[in-house]
Amino acid sequence: LAADYRDEGLDVDACYERLMEERHTMCQVFTVDDLKYLRHTGRLSAIKTIIGTVLGIKPLLKGDTEGKIVCFAKVRGRQRAIEEMAKRYEELVVSPETQTVCISHADCEADAQILASMLRRSKAPKDILIVDYEPVTGSHVGPGALALFFVSDDNVRNI
Repeated sequence: LAADYRDEGLDVDACYERLMEERHTMCQVFTVDDLKYLRHTGRLSAIKTIIGTVLGIKPLLKGDTEGKIVCFAKVRGRQRAIEEMAKRYEELVVSPETQTVCISHADCEADAQILASMLRRSKAPKDILIVDYEPVTGSHVGPGALALFFVSDDNVRNI
């Protein structure tokens, strides 16, 4: 977004103001591969971690209206989690042809590429940026974490 604002000729202060206005439209969806990292951060109890691991449950998480990370769905299997992320994108994306979508991953480049190809099938974004998580966030979410960021509407955090 910031690069787009610079293209419009906005200075730093104007970019900041625009970003503050539009921050509530940023949709974030992510999943983790290993539940023990959610357990270590206190987001999951020990018993839920054990049961979820045995059953191959993959949580789908998002930011809520208060900026907290919450689980909005649980699916069985990694492939299904990636498909659900792509489905959420299809349902919620606004003007994909004008935006750069970001996919962040923690040591799962192949899964990031799979997600990117799914996004290109129907409502293809202008561009897809695939990046590695930086070490601090990566240590919290663990290897195999996969996140998708895109612009939606003002109600996206309530959905």
